[in-house]
Amino acid sequence: MAMALAVYLASAVHKIPGGDSGELLAEACVRGVAHPPGYPLLLRLLRLVRHVATGMSFAHAANVLNAVLAAAAAACVAHVVDMLTKRQHPWEAIAAGLVFAFSRLVWEHAIGIEVFALNNLLAGVLHVLFVRHCWHPRVDNARWGAFICGLALANQHTIVLLEIPGILWVLWSGRHTFKIADVASFALAYDLSCSFLVGLCACLDTMVFGTTPTRGSWGDTATIAGFARHWTRQEYGTFQLSPRTGKSESLVERLSVYAEDTASEFQTFGVFMSLCGIVYLGTLPKRLRSTLSMLLFYLVVFHSLANIPLDDPLSHAVSSRFSMQPNVIVAIWLGTGLAGLLHTVRSFAPSRLRQHSWVLSTLIGKQFMANWAMFEPTAHDDLLRTYAKSVLDTMPKNALLLSFTDINWNTIRYLQECELYRQDVTHLSLQVMPFPWFTRQHALYPAVDFPAISSDVSTDKASEGYVKYISRFIIQNLRDRAGSVFLDLHAVLHSDIGVHGEYHSVRLRPFGLVWQVQEPLQLVSPLPLYDTFVQWSASDRVRTESIHEAFFTPSVGTRPPVAGTWEFVAVSIVHDSLYQSALHRLSTQIDRQISAIEQLPEYIDELWEAERVLALVTSHIDRTHAFTYSVYDAHKNHMLSRMRVQLALEVLDSVTAKAASTMTQQYLSKWPSVQKLVQETPVTARGEEVRRAVAVFVRRMKTQNDADAAAFEKFVHNRKNQNVANDDQNVKKEKKKGKKRRKQSKNKAGE
Repeated sequence: MAMALAVYLASAVHKIPGGDSGELLAEACVRGVAHPPGYPLLLRLLRLVRHVATGMSFAHAANVLNAVLAAAAAACVAHVVDMLTKRQHPWEAIAAGLVFAFSRLVWEHAIGIEVFALNNLLAGVLHVLFVRHCWHPRVDNARWGAFICGLALANQHTIVLLEIPGILWVLWSGRHTFKIADVASFALAYDLSCSFLVGLCACLDTMVFGTTPTRGSWGDTATIAGFARHWTRQEYGTFQLSPRTGKSESLVERLSVYAEDTASEFQTFGVFMSLCGIVYLGTLPKRLRSTLSMLLFYLVVFHSLANIPLDDPLSHAVSSRFSMQPNVIVAIWLGTGLAGLLHTVRSFAPSRLRQHSWVLSTLIGKQFMANWAMFEPTAHDDLLRTYAKSVLDTMPKNALLLSFTDINWNTIRYLQECELYRQDVTHLSLQVMPFPWFTRQHALYPAVDFPAISSDVSTDKASEGYVKYISRFIIQNLRDRAGSVFLDLHAVLHSDIGVHGEYHSVRLRPFGLVWQVQEPLQLVSPLPLYDTFVQWSASDRVRTESIHEAFFTPSVGTRPPVAGTWEFVAVSIVHDSLYQSALHRLSTQIDRQISAIEQLPEYIDELWEAERVLALVTSHIDRTHAFTYSVYDAHKNHMLSRMRVQLALEVLDSVTAKAASTMTQQYLSKWPSVQKLVQETPVTARGEEVRRAVAVFVRRMKTQNDADAAAFEKFVHNRKNQNVANDDQNVKKEKKKGKKRRKQSKNKAGE
């Protein structure tokens, strides 16, 4: 335990974790209720830690607690192996505990506060009590086992899949002594039932803390009916992991994925040792062989009920977290197999080969080195804290932010509720607001106008009910908060957003890592749309530079986050937001009509900024694959921006050459970025480079049967477009304007 804890504390325990961690920490701070089933046991521990640990951030203190729980779980694995091998193989037992501790899933959830480390500990304690009871059946062991069963259910429901076969096995093995008509048997059953209920009493915290509504908390648990609904997870579906519906993988496919994940967690040698462990357990008394039935029962039942799709890396990661419970059993088998195999080797091998310490050291060291790079202290810095602060820092005072994704809601809520950061921003969750019980919290947001909840309301952003609700909410609150209403970047479907940001009755505009909601289309500002774009453009460049400095660090660039992690999700949203910003800039300039030469430098500058950002995004998504939208479309838009910049530069070059006057230079002097662009690379040389790149991409477009391939190919073969061909007319017009101005100035001088 000490070695595992030392490694955990040397890892990145200072960071804000992802997933549900931010919500659990926030609920501990506001004394609220977490999402179903509420996790009252963990919240009780977190509230205690918050009052005890004052010298560090709450997230850091909670992660340290989590590391202690995870290390204790590894110690339980070692202890079970030690008991099963009759305390004759202590080093093999320690090796099994450390291999379990340093497996990727266990390590990941050991250094970031979540329910899983505590669940692993309770599962480990249950195995200790179970084996102890099998060796020496006693009432004390049964009583403690019943208590832990109840306590574990106050943390996470999936533990019941280990408890049921264990309890049935204990009852079956004691069937000869347990008789229904016997008074002593009845007293024992009553005793064990009371012990179970005492452990389960931790769930009463959910009712106690639900009596007073708190901002952002879940459910109406103040009543027995509300508590029962919450604890049985009826919002998600009692026997489902997720409220999602639709096609999902079959049981065989899920078991196959679990087998692959287990092989990855324990590596080939570890899986082989686990199989040897099953053989070794066959030599033990029958009452000790029940771990196989426990594993099979868990895997079959869990994967029959699980409905989270496995094709997406994040969903796969969410589902795989529940594999840690059966992996406790696999680790126990690994230890017993290791003990049995090395015992056999020592019996038959020469004396010089009987030393097995190198085998254990190699096994532990290989497991450690396989995962250390992911969890060492400097890995990706504190990326989720940076993400949450980047969202809040761009907000004007007293803004209204509507979140949809877990990463937005949980990380930002932790900063606001626990670290009191930017509490002036009103933060609401679109995943929570549509539930009828949320009306209890309306009074906590006096400045917000909530629409009535209709019967067809939904949290599915593809549904009509969701679109209606979010549209009504925005319209009702935008009147008094013009320019101060913001929306999660992934709160709406990208396909529902128009070319100019139209989303039903409002407009959406990129604003850092979120959308800024603009006034309804029928209430457009009297300022021309392009004037509002100019205002947006100046501030957007500042936001883009801030995002670049915060996220495009050497650690993220050289060691990009692994798909399925919350850091990967954060980087994906960063890329998505920059992409949307560049698209907005590019589409605005494409639709713009250039009516005078003096507008050309500004036009080039905006196009060049779009090209620069798109180049940044495409280079990073090619390396990290952290991107929500189509990678092909991103590259296509990058090529389009390069083409547009080149065509505009050719126009400027033609005008400059034919109208060699100080007037053109005066226009350019106002745009140093354009001057620098022209001076760094000759227009002709840049054109050759761009056309070569577009020619290569055209081949890719043809393989995709892209209808725009012909237009891109035309750019490659045509040196200048129609606008360039008409440059002579533009230059002549400009010369006529110049002669007219000079003539007017002479007349004034004569007067």
